[in-house]
Amino acid sequence: MPASIHCYSRYPTFYQVKCRIRYLNLPAVQNQTSPLLLTFGAFDPVGATGVTADLAVFSALGCNGLAVTTALLIGDSAGVEDIQEIDPDWVADQARVLLEDAAVAAFKIGALHDLEQASAIAEIVSDYPDAALVLDPFGSRLPEIGDDVEEMLTIVRQLLVPQASVVVLSRDELARLAETWQDGGGDSEDGADDEDDDAIGADVGDKDGDDGDDGGKPGAASPPDDQADDAAKQDVTAQRPGVSAIAAGRIAQAPGGDSAPEEEEAADPVEAEARHLIRLGCEFVLVTGTIGEGDGGRANTLYSAEGVVRHDCWRHLPGPFIGAGGTLSAAIAAFLAQGADTPQAVRLAQEYTDGALAHAQRYGMGKLVPNRTYRMHPL
Repeated sequence: MPASIHCYSRYPTFYQVKCRIRYLNLPAVQNQTSPLLLTFGAFDPVGATGVTADLAVFSALGCNGLAVTTALLIGDSAGVEDIQEIDPDWVADQARVLLEDAAVAAFKIGALHDLEQASAIAEIVSDYPDAALVLDPFGSRLPEIGDDVEEMLTIVRQLLVPQASVVVLSRDELARLAETWQDGGGDSEDGADDEDDDAIGADVGDKDGDDGDDGGKPGAASPPDDQADDAAKQDVTAQRPGVSAIAAGRIAQAPGGDSAPEEEEAADPVEAEARHLIRLGCEFVLVTGTIGEGDGGRANTLYSAEGVVRHDCWRHLPGPFIGAGGTLSAAIAAFLAQGADTPQAVRLAQEYTDGALAHAQRYGMGKLVPNRTYRMHPL
């Protein structure tokens, strides 16, 4: 070994040698073998929702995850007491630095709570049109965003939806979003906590699958029919920024843009609303908590431009859950990153989420948290 180089590592010198100035890791090429995903969301200290939950899902499904934190939460398994939003410039810088260093196969965008952050994220993902994008922008766990609700809905619809590979929404979330293009699109009156929980005010928590609380989101993700109860499991809203001018290259603009002509009237209003979003540019819309079989049965329905692609009914699981919807959307992203087509990814993600909910754990006095590592057996 040359006198000017001294090895201080327990690893062979081929991998690491110390020069006079710094360590060199060789070879300096990417050797990533499992899919890499980037998720945007809040940091939940409980790990029930947000980026901590997404990273657990990615790992459990054989992927590696990167995370951009949009907010810090103070809360427990019963609820969130406060939120500290991260400066939009910091959010953008986190993402840009990561993406300049590594290539990702898919993005997941979780619950959005800040207008500038949403716009910045839309601009960032528009630069990576080849990566799948799962948009799940609403969650009941986050506090309501007040007077900015209408503007946030508009940003989601105009900047994120057009870029999405899959948008995940509960029936209530879809209906709320539809108000922005129907009859002046007024605010639905601060809808009931339970329903609007999964709406924008709600966080991935909706998906959480709370009893009415987390609204249908989670159900979507999880096959369970708990919509009534664990509706959160059935309603997950995932949409992707469809930046009008920003992402022209990524977005397949629908004729007439956002104000595209009304779709042929569908007998099912849910299908008509889903197809409207698809006309804006997204490829698929997964609506959780749709009507299933039997009394009070719930299902999750995947729509494409051709109509219903799959309609999956699930058993009802007692809750309440938190994080069910986010589990579903993260699992969809993981399977897309591994090369599955969307219908297959949605099917596999629902099966995985159902298992995570069936093995859910109660950490304290709050709601049940999906066990995302239920397939891994401890010693």
